[in-house]
Amino acid sequence: MFSRLLRVHPDKVQRTEASYAFKDGRAFEVRFTHHARARRLRLSVGDEGVRVTVPPRVSERTVDQFILSHLDWIREHLDKMPAPDRAPVQLFETTHLPLRGEHLSIAWRHGKTDKVWREHATVHVQVRGDATQGPASATLKRAFRDFYLNEARADVGRWLPALAEATGHSPVRISYKIMRTQWGSMSSRGVMALELSLVLGRPDAFRYVLVHELCHMRHHDHSPAFWREVEKHFPEWQDERAFLHTHGRGMKAALKAFIA
Repeated sequence: MFSRLLRVHPDKVQRTEASYAFKDGRAFEVRFTHHARARRLRLSVGDEGVRVTVPPRVSERTVDQFILSHLDWIREHLDKMPAPDRAPVQLFETTHLPLRGEHLSIAWRHGKTDKVWREHATVHVQVRGDATQGPASATLKRAFRDFYLNEARADVGRWLPALAEATGHSPVRISYKIMRTQWGSMSSRGVMALELSLVLGRPDAFRYVLVHELCHMRHHDHSPAFWREVEKHFPEWQDERAFLHTHGRGMKAALKAFIA
């Protein structure tokens, strides 16, 4: 039903995060706040995900049982969470495009086809026809999606050879998807899926998720052994997880503004 996530440092005895799963296999994460004055377990779902306030001297087993008894409530509230508002891309008005933690300038033009490509710090967007305002067409949105796919594949292509050699594992195939809550997954057959909006954020966060999924080829859970493996290959993993907790929903919304 669930898998625990423990900090790997022996001097930190209180876990701060854990991974759980609904009955359909969809995973979600819980962040814990240990509060000396709290009198009871308290559960909340907000912009930063699922959070549980833990009073002193409450065991992990009790916390796990509390969360599992509220799975339906958690799922209902997660599904109701709106994505951050982000205006859809507008022809010749949207001035910047997010990529790798930066916002690149957009240079608009007219042409025979809808097309998106990058030259250094400028993204060129060619629009078919003579429209000078309004939302992007379906074909232009596909061009933006293809642009992001190519950029994401380029990043993974640079990182994967060294990481596969270090971890001793390489996926048989990688796909890029739009995921509501997850950042990646690894099937038992070695098929990796990565959230496409990772290419909008800072590269280290993207690389952390890639390492995370590669480590699942050795450990198929979120056991302490798994997190030791992650830390071995990516010591700064906690910083990048925190980055995704803070900025992840905004990244997903920004991608949607360009391709949905």
